Amino acid sequence: MVLTATLSQAQRIFVVIAKVLVSVFILNNAHASAKTASQLSYKDGFIHTSEHSDCVDCHSSEVMRWHQSDHYQSMALPSSETVIGNFNSKAQHHDHEAYFWTDDGGYIISFIENGKRSTYSVDYVFGYWPLQQYLTLTGGGHYQVIPFAWDDRAENDGGQRWFHMYPNESIEPDNRLHWLMPLQNWNGMCADCHSDRLVRNYDIDSNRFDSRWENINVGCLSCHGDMTAQNQERISHVLQQQNAGYWRFSEGDTTAHWEGEKRDNSAIENCYFCHSLRAPLTDGFEANQGFLNTFQPMLLQSPQYYPNGHIRDEVYVWGSFQQSKMFEAGVNCLDCHDSHSYEIKLPGDGVCLQCHSYDAYGTEKHHHHDAQSDGSKCVDCHMPNSTFMVVDDRRDHSFSVPRPNNSLHFGTPNACTKCHQDKTDEWAAEWSSKWYGKQIQSPSEINFMRLQSGEDIGLKAALLMITDEQLPPIKRASALRLTPHVVAERLNSTQLQPLVASNEPLIRIAAAEASKTIEPLLRSVLVQDLLSDELKAVRVVAADALIDVPVSEAYLVSFNQAFKELVYANQLSAWRGEGWLNQGLLHTRKGELIEAEQSYLSAIEVDPYFPVSYINLTDIYRATLQPSKAQKLYERAITYLPQDSTIRYSFGLHLIRQGQPEKAAEQFELSVKYQLDSEQYIFTWVLTLNALGQLNRGLQVLQLHQQRIPLSPRLVQLGMRMAQQAGNLEAHQWLLK
Repeated sequence: MVLTATLSQAQRIFVVIAKVLVSVFILNNAHASAKTASQLSYKDGFIHTSEHSDCVDCHSSEVMRWHQSDHYQSMALPSSETVIGNFNSKAQHHDHEAYFWTDDGGYIISFIENGKRSTYSVDYVFGYWPLQQYLTLTGGGHYQVIPFAWDDRAENDGGQRWFHMYPNESIEPDNRLHWLMPLQNWNGMCADCHSDRLVRNYDIDSNRFDSRWENINVGCLSCHGDMTAQNQERISHVLQQQNAGYWRFSEGDTTAHWEGEKRDNSAIENCYFCHSLRAPLTDGFEANQGFLNTFQPMLLQSPQYYPNGHIRDEVYVWGSFQQSKMFEAGVNCLDCHDSHSYEIKLPGDGVCLQCHSYDAYGTEKHHHHDAQSDGSKCVDCHMPNSTFMVVDDRRDHSFSVPRPNNSLHFGTPNACTKCHQDKTDEWAAEWSSKWYGKQIQSPSEINFMRLQSGEDIGLKAALLMITDEQLPPIKRASALRLTPHVVAERLNSTQLQPLVASNEPLIRIAAAEASKTIEPLLRSVLVQDLLSDELKAVRVVAADALIDVPVSEAYLVSFNQAFKELVYANQLSAWRGEGWLNQGLLHTRKGELIEAEQSYLSAIEVDPYFPVSYINLTDIYRATLQPSKAQKLYERAITYLPQDSTIRYSFGLHLIRQGQPEKAAEQFELSVKYQLDSEQYIFTWVLTLNALGQLNRGLQVLQLHQQRIPLSPRLVQLGMRMAQQAGNLEAHQWLLK
């Protein structure tokens, strides 16, 4: 029996979110012979190995530029040269206090939390600008990120201070975001992108890490890999090929085009390893092994992206760059960024004017702003920044045109009102129309935003968009992945067949995911060939789609291999709840309910403040007719997560099934209290009050909540029926309005 088929709508949504979360937070691993820190020598700000030193000896110019990079200062041992925070000071965050001092050359941080003092030593420094963070070993090989960071910006910019990473929240020990919880764990969340060839080495049986690296910071190995003759030959070929072409303007062009052989941009996938939001498929990554053989990237989805594809959450660069006209034209990272310092190659608009003519794009007739103002700068209009980690500004890399009209219809941000904060989107749209005329967008672009906003656009419109090759592949794939969740009409195997066979790997991935709504036998025939796809990211999604359907004998070997890769990917994330949760879902779909129960219990053990594990396990107990176990688990969940609305709602449904509607109503009331905008929770609470004969109480609830959110048609219909039964004319009148 498939667990997800028995879940309520809210629970199903939560499971989808949980599977996404693995991609949202995880920054991953590495492969190769690794050494512990104690086996390496530290000199000149980085760890030396023979392989690394060989590079340094012959490439002094590159090394000098690398020394200017964020990569060079990504991680270090604490010393007077590397620690920039003031360790003779204190900081306050709500009722939490932190004290910083040095002792015999070591760096010490002491917390007073809920009246209890705890003291930790700094084992590593992490980054340097615009903030520096600090790591401490807490046991079992787990390094945790201290919740206070040092703001290294200038004092007149608000810097030179300690600040808490969640400045607007009081993060208590029972919060999943507390610094001692898995989501603040260095080994799993951050490590592989701050050191060369890092491997987590997580042991799922003991919940211990034995993480190791080749170099403590990000150096030659992360981008160049090994220097074997075979790899050197490959690199030489790529360089020769890139030197065989160049960007040039033809007569009359306003934008340069690539002249020469088609560019081989495969080496840029090394950048994607860390500049993307993705889940690991391997424990560690090796340069030049291929992005989609190493990671499963997150596609464009809410809440990480706005409906138009602009970044909203901390998603890094890959997802926005894949949407851009630059990417489509063959531009790569090194056209704009220096290959070793990673700084922009030219100041100001110079880097843009390499390929975009000044006469067309650099004058006031294009940007309509004073030449000295921010509005005249290319990046402020086409790469607006967002602030993450409190002080870190990062730019959107989709290089899109500002469209205030989209803000009016879809709530998307636009560069105009980001700068002119005292103005409205209507004002910006009016001026945009005056300057540039009516902005025409393709039906596919409009439908993409409608779908991403949760609108059922109909299957015909969805398929026209998904197959529109004028739309970037990442948008087409994202739309395909979302369609079964938003569009009521079901996709069929005939419609999915060409998408499964697409040349675009992201579309193959999305097609395999979308196939889960297809009848099992047809799904098996449709997806089986993807089990032997050249890319691991495709294979694991295909295996996931076929877990609960019969696979023909000819494909069993490839299925078993792909399934092992899928299980291994889950195990890589088992240091946090999502890894065990996804493993539990696999077991459930295979009908292995005992194994599923153990997976969910393991998820609760390593990550007790992750609510989805409790909900899925109680559903196992419901399916196997064990209500007493479910009751005890709900009570346990509430001790850990007393204010979690989903657990309260799920507990209420359990009590309804047990014939206890009065107690259920109490839980539904609490679910609404902790999530005021949930129409589903309000409806279920009022429906229960109606069943209990508490008609006027139910009407009072509706009247209270209609002041916060518009009442849905079914809430109005329920209220009208209750008002009629109660003879409450006043309620009947305001419901009519």
